[in-house]
Amino acid sequence: MIEKISVVVPIYNSEKTINELLRRLHLSLNEFNDYEIILIDDCSNNFSYSVINDNNVAKTTYIRLIKNVGQQLATFYGLKQTSGDYVVIIDDDLEQSPEDIMKLYNEIKKGFHVVYGIDTNSKGKNFIRAIGSSFRDWLFNRLTNKPKRLKVSSFRIMDRQLVIKVLKANSKFIYLSMEILKNTNLVGNIPVTYQKRKKSNYHLLLLLKIWWMIYLYYGSCKLLKLFRKKLQPFIVKESYKL
Repeated sequence: MIEKISVVVPIYNSEKTINELLRRLHLSLNEFNDYEIILIDDCSNNFSYSVINDNNVAKTTYIRLIKNVGQQLATFYGLKQTSGDYVVIIDDDLEQSPEDIMKLYNEIKKGFHVVYGIDTNSKGKNFIRAIGSSFRDWLFNRLTNKPKRLKVSSFRIMDRQLVIKVLKANSKFIYLSMEILKNTNLVGNIPVTYQKRKKSNYHLLLLLKIWWMIYLYYGSCKLLKLFRKKLQPFIVKESYKL
């Protein structure tokens, strides 16, 4: 196995989970020939690289943004730092299992450009979150050529060529799955294990704002295109090769 795997983790106030996540990532990624972990701290209120255990710092880079830009833009900046043949994006809260990265990798090797790890168990989901996922899927079906049976999630693996295409995005608002679906229709799904999330950061008003921004920046209405703004430069507060 000669491919290098990059893993991007957008982090925000994740001091309670980051060490366990890194421990499990290192164990899982040791199956690959080479790997790197990029931690993008979206200007956390109470998180710094100093909480990371010394046992977890191998092949890990920590980058802290000077202001909070949101999960999508923070992850986009993380993608810019990667060098792997394949890039995995995983959340910081242990809802998604690092042990499933090999499942994503084996599936993308079948010829896909991107594979999403999908939670097939709908029981126990927060009501607002469930409604948000359903409406997002409906919006994606309206704005893209995505087959209705395919789902998207924040847990995914992309090949290098798709990452390069996605990084050409130059809008103030970026939604990564919309950028992905603009650039490929070779999309795969695979069921993976999701742990129950204690609390979601996405309340109804925030979801409404995200849906509106998706429609504003990715819809075809010519009038709305006048309101779209260009991506501003990212400002990094600190960066460490751990």
